[in-house]
Amino acid sequence: MPEIPSQHWLLSPTGDDDALVALFREWQEVKREERERVVDPDFRRDDEIVGTFVDRLCVIEDRIAAAPAQGAAGMAVKALITAENDRPVYERSLLSLVALAPRFVPDSAPLAAAILAEHEAVMAYREDEAAKATCDEEELTRRVAALAAEFRDLPRLPPGDAGLIEAERRCGEMNRRRAALYQECEITPALEARLVLPELDPLTDELWDFIHEEDPEGLPGVVVKLHQVGEFPSDAFDVIDRCVAVIERELARAAGA
Repeated sequence: MPEIPSQHWLLSPTGDDDALVALFREWQEVKREERERVVDPDFRRDDEIVGTFVDRLCVIEDRIAAAPAQGAAGMAVKALITAENDRPVYERSLLSLVALAPRFVPDSAPLAAAILAEHEAVMAYREDEAAKATCDEEELTRRVAALAAEFRDLPRLPPGDAGLIEAERRCGEMNRRRAALYQECEITPALEARLVLPELDPLTDELWDFIHEEDPEGLPGVVVKLHQVGEFPSDAFDVIDRCVAVIERELARAAGA
C-alpha cells in the first residue's frame, strides 16, 4: 500500500479534537459579530474594518487548517470550514479528508497518496514564489499611488470606436499591472481593502463605465462592446441591442456597395 504522507496538519493520533472544536466556536463568535456589524450601513463603507474582520477570521481558519485532527469531531470542523470557504489554505482541511479516506476505503490509498504528493509539490512551488516577494507595505503604498497617478494623468478618452478601443487597452494594462503587484507583494485582505481597492477600483470602474455608455461607430467598437458581455453578463441585452444596430447598418452598407 502506498505510504500516505504524515504531514502534522493532516491526521494524527496526537491530534486535539477539543482544540479544533474550541477554535470553531471562536470562529462562530467572530462571524456572529461580523453579521451584527454588517447590518450597520456605515460598516459596509469602512473597508479597513471589513479587512480587520477578514484578518481575524483568517487567523482562526489558518489555525484550524494547520491543526491535526484525531477523530470525527476534528474532521467535522475541518469539513465545515472547507465547505464555508474557498481560500487556498482550505486545501489543508480538504486534504485532511483525503488522508482519512484509506481508513475506510483501503483501495483509495494509491489515489490519496498521489493527491497528497502533488499537493506537496504545489506547496513547494508556492513557497518558492512567495520567497521572491520584495515588496513591503511602504513599497506597496508607493507603487499603488504611482500606478493610480499614471492612469489619472492619461489623456481624456476620445469618443466612438477610438475611445472604446483605448478604454479596453487601458483596462487590460491595469489588470496586468495589478497582477504584477499581487505576484511581487504579499497583500493581505486588510492591506488590499485599505491600500489597493480604494485607489485602483474607481479607475477601472470609470473605464468600464465608458465602455458601457459609449455607442460603437463600427465593427471595431462592436467587438469591444461584446467583450464587455463576458465581463458583465448582466448588461448583455443592452449591449447586444446596441451592437446589432451597428452590425445591421454595416451589412446594409456592404450589400449596397
